[in-house]
Amino acid sequence: MIDIRQARVGDEQFVSSVLSEAAEWLEGRGMPLWKQDELAPAKIAHDVDSGLYYLAEVEGQAAGTFRFQLTDPEFWPEDPPCEAAYIHRVAVRRAFAGGNLSPQLLQWAADRAAALGRQFLRLDCDAARPKLRAIYERFGFRHHSDRQVGPYFVARYELPVAGKPSYVSRYTFAEYSTAWPTEFAAETDRIRSLLADELVAVHHIGSTSVPGLAAKPVIDLIPVVRRIDFMDERAPAMVTAGYRVWGEYGIPGRRFFTKDQDGTRTHNLHFFAEGSPDIERHLAFAAYLRNHDDVRREYEALKRQVYARYPADIAAYSDRKDAWITRVEPLAVQWYREQRL
Repeated sequence: MIDIRQARVGDEQFVSSVLSEAAEWLEGRGMPLWKQDELAPAKIAHDVDSGLYYLAEVEGQAAGTFRFQLTDPEFWPEDPPCEAAYIHRVAVRRAFAGGNLSPQLLQWAADRAAALGRQFLRLDCDAARPKLRAIYERFGFRHHSDRQVGPYFVARYELPVAGKPSYVSRYTFAEYSTAWPTEFAAETDRIRSLLADELVAVHHIGSTSVPGLAAKPVIDLIPVVRRIDFMDERAPAMVTAGYRVWGEYGIPGRRFFTKDQDGTRTHNLHFFAEGSPDIERHLAFAAYLRNHDDVRREYEALKRQVYARYPADIAAYSDRKDAWITRVEPLAVQWYREQRL
């Protein structure tokens, strides 16, 4: 489970270590972001003590951090009071990179800004980093302006949050239903009608693809397309058809779309281009459960336990299964490959 909390007095060492690790990793790849001496515990202690920094913890470990503030005279000096909230220094430890932690930090900040009655969540980044800018744009941030701030030339972005509900879906837990394969088939037909010849295949994955496995009644699909940027072009049509667009949402090369009915999640669509290695691991995991009853029963017991503890928190439900999935997934991939020899 991911817990996001305000950093407390004495947490500056944890905040500093996350920021320093991120800065070192980026500098090693020729993309310097922050100066190391700016990130020392003594340098950030005042901001930590002032309640500006937040920590994201996974199983009690510091996994990420960011600074959330209600004024930003340095980078947004022209902003009127109480119009926006601002997020800076978003960083995730390498051990937790590649998942959905970064989008969750941004979403937390967006929800917090909305709850405080602000119209926008704003941030800035190095204007010469197109990949980072693309990440923010896929999340939903729009370019506001460029600005020279001391030695930094930054691109400034904003995300409208006023009046927006939190993107949190309700969920339930159910015994296996023979209707789930039928719902998968119906959704496949809808996707085919939207994408036509660009669609290569559609796979049913996740727990609803495993007969006998109790699960959230949410149909997970992998639609495989010829080129992934087609889904960026097709996103407006997907929205019109009732889907929410999430971009990569933490997995490079994916385009993630969801569909809710009356506020309850019904479908997760994980689009990948043909040849993506992520397709194999998802197919392998589902096939492994279908062919190993003992593993399926172990997974179901875990799911029931987690649901009993977090019946109204879909993010916590997913997070609490991560360690088990991370342990089993390599075994599943190895078994899957052996079956195909």
